Amino acid sequence: MKKRIGSVLIVLCMMICLINGRDLMAKATGKPRLNSTAVTMEAGEKYQLVVRNMPKNGKVAWSSSSKARAVVSKRGVVTAKKQGKASIQAKLTYVSGGKKRTRTFSCKITIKKKNAGNVGNAESRTSLVVYFSTPVAERSGQVDGISSASRTSRGQTYKGNTEYIAELIRKETNADIYEIVPETAYADTYDILVRKAEEEQEKNARPKIKGRIDDISKYDDIYVGYPIWFSDMPQIMYTFFDSYDLKGKNIFPFSTNGGSGLSGTAGKIEELEPEANVYKGLAIYRTDVTDSDSRVREWVKERAE
Repeated sequence: MKKRIGSVLIVLCMMICLINGRDLMAKATGKPRLNSTAVTMEAGEKYQLVVRNMPKNGKVAWSSSSKARAVVSKRGVVTAKKQGKASIQAKLTYVSGGKKRTRTFSCKITIKKKNAGNVGNAESRTSLVVYFSTPVAERSGQVDGISSASRTSRGQTYKGNTEYIAELIRKETNADIYEIVPETAYADTYDILVRKAEEEQEKNARPKIKGRIDDISKYDDIYVGYPIWFSDMPQIMYTFFDSYDLKGKNIFPFSTNGGSGLSGTAGKIEELEPEANVYKGLAIYRTDVTDSDSRVREWVKERAE
């Protein structure tokens, strides 16, 4: 009975964190480290830096080597200002063995010019929407991705957040649509999903995808959607980019998130697909999903002009 009560309390605490829009992190293990040591961003974009495995009594002070190029908030949110390079420093202070200790971490930031997003005549191009969305757990109210709600509803129809946005884009572009489905399904229990996501990220894993897109070469524009997990794309998205030749394609990223925007993932896609054209992405906050129709429509329109 005590174990059952304890389990219920844990679930309630997790749900409260989610309602507040916080990115839930798995229990810290190992040595302190930054979640990223090098990030490529577009001017105006934001990226969440986090010191992982931080001691309970630890405090972090953030600073930037060039505030003209990139600034960082007290909570580690980096905002790219203009083209160039900067270094973000995280100074960690904590007490261990009765002594005050200090560690310093750094992340290299590369800022590129904001892409105008003009890709030519939309009527002559063929489009594909590709997205990954985690399991929907209607009864337990679990979440779609580590930092965003799992389901949205209109009437009695439930969808994952990323799935919902993907279908809006498909409707606006008359595109084909493809869901990335893992060979081994993720758990629909939130705490298990969190642990699995962090484990995959730390191992730089490449989860296998069930099935393939028959002929991706026929598409000009590819809209790629995903939730933000620990300030990055889920590792299965890296499997997707490893699996297809996207040379010459127009790639439009979109994400659902709990406050960290695209979190620098557009820059990572550029690194993965150096011969593709990666355009300005769309980031939708988890509680704004069902009210995002006009915003999605405007974003798609800007891409087509």
